[in-house]
Amino acid sequence: MEEKKRKPDERIEKESNRLMGKFFYLVCVLLVVSLAVKCWFDLPYYVYALEIVSLMAGVVCFLFQELRNGILFVKKKDDALSELHNAALTKAMMTQFWIMVVGECIPVYLCAYVEELQQYFWWFASYMLVIAPVTVIITVVSIKKGLIVWGGKKQEKTGKKKFAITTVFAALLYGVLMEAFFGFRHVYHDGAFHAEGLLWIVGSGAFWGILFYFAMLGVIKISEKQANKRVQEADGEGGEAEGVVHEE
Repeated sequence: MEEKKRKPDERIEKESNRLMGKFFYLVCVLLVVSLAVKCWFDLPYYVYALEIVSLMAGVVCFLFQELRNGILFVKKKDDALSELHNAALTKAMMTQFWIMVVGECIPVYLCAYVEELQQYFWWFASYMLVIAPVTVIITVVSIKKGLIVWGGKKQEKTGKKKFAITTVFAALLYGVLMEAFFGFRHVYHDGAFHAEGLLWIVGSGAFWGILFYFAMLGVIKISEKQANKRVQEADGEGGEAEGVVHEE
């Protein structure tokens, strides 16, 4: 009875945590492999410091969540405790993931200005071998399970508006970061500031933003079809689909 009272977004959160929690272990394995390879090649500590920080942050986050919920030493967990466990794994994985995303940008951009770091550029860029596979797998599985949804017509209208605003700011940030990576050569060269370089920043940001916005709309549309399909199949079997409903 308790499960039937769940709201669609609560069921989605439960299913998402169950999925994302599994990737905590995958991210840990990939980080350990990356760390081992870099140590094998006897690279400077700052080349593999991000792996160490990410691993430690993820483990500490997980242990903290488990201890706070009082379930760290509970071997047999019921459904409620399993949900808390999956939520702890998800937070730990997301902590690792965002440390990797942000942490990778710092050395990669520093390579454009610090000559000593340029020889390690591809080693810094290798963090994408951890980030990219995890991102792709999570996205594909989430679409297949119908976990990426607006949640209804009203939520869709509001969601699209908020998503558009977020995309605009993200696109501008992307344009600025790309310009910074190239040493601001479009806005400042020959010892003078060039205002037309700002058009390059806006243009590059807009190009990425438009592609990202419509790509995500397509992803959500496909995911909602999968969600509705799972609900219809569950109704036909007299059961209840885990996760996902597109309410009108």
